[in-house]
Amino acid sequence: MYKMHIPLREKVVLCLLMALGLFASSVVIIRTTTFRRYKRAGDKLWFMSDITIWNLLEGELGILAACIPYLKSTFERGLKKLVF
Repeated sequence: MYKMHIPLREKVVLCLLMALGLFASSVVIIRTTTFRRYKRAGDKLWFMSDITIWNLLEGELGILAACIPYLKSTFERGLKKLVF
């Protein structure tokens, strides 16, 4: 990443995209470990809400990650006004 010959703004955008992917992966891991607690739970409905929240968050992050490349110019303009 350090030897790439692209502007700093694009490097920041790439880092944010990679961080979004890491966060989405961690959400999947958390959701999967929640299933283990669900099997042992006495109140299944209470733990099902946790699984539902993590499942919806995973879907929203996937949609966001899919839309970001199409919003590149808008995102760069906003980043330019805020930081650079």
